[in-house]
Amino acid sequence: MRALRIACLLVVVFLLFSAAFAQTATPAGDASRDTSKDKATPDAATKPAPTDAEKNSAADGAPEVPADLQQVVNKQFGPGFKVALQRATPRRYLHDTDHEIPWTPLLITDLDGDGVQDAVIVARVKNAFAGQVPFHYAVIDPYMAAQGYENPMLTAGVASEAPETGYVVLAIHGTGAEGWRAAAPKAKWVMINLPFNTINVAPMPVKKGRMVGAIILEVEGTNRSSLVLWDGKKYRWRDMGGPGE
Repeated sequence: MRALRIACLLVVVFLLFSAAFAQTATPAGDASRDTSKDKATPDAATKPAPTDAEKNSAADGAPEVPADLQQVVNKQFGPGFKVALQRATPRRYLHDTDHEIPWTPLLITDLDGDGVQDAVIVARVKNAFAGQVPFHYAVIDPYMAAQGYENPMLTAGVASEAPETGYVVLAIHGTGAEGWRAAAPKAKWVMINLPFNTINVAPMPVKKGRMVGAIILEVEGTNRSSLVLWDGKKYRWRDMGGPGE
């Protein structure tokens, strides 16, 4: 069932990307096109590598967790945040090997489509707001904002009522050659109350064919999937429903 949900999500993403690509493709009947180039078959080794936003962790495999990931989190968000090295498995699947899903707390993508590597890090923290001023990050709640509750200070207690929302998602918008590892990233966000215990990133086309990395969320044991997407100004949560919706 989970494989079907992932497949459905990837099909939706692929169709959206295909539609965006078709709008920019050169018409086949263009008389000025040099047909001699059709005979040449480009070497696979010369094909450009996919951008960070075009990579799909669900298909390509998640990156290895760097040994210094906790140190990076400490530096950028404060020592109160602890990297979630283990997945919180729903009790009903505790002894079900069919639901032993590989887990990584780190996903690399291009969240804002600027061509620079960004990071998505899953963590836990007792008080997400404590380090906002000294560490210069913003606490946001895209899930509750989609329900009409815009103030994360008022919605911060929701996680205690729903264990699957006990994680926080740290988003680092990288800058320069160092990307998300830059000493002073472009922006940092702490997302609270997101409903998931399985997380991935996947490419998503936005305006003018630009690609960004979408954060794909699932609650294992349900048919619900959702995503979080950067719209150029802020992160928005969208309900993707189940495979039959």
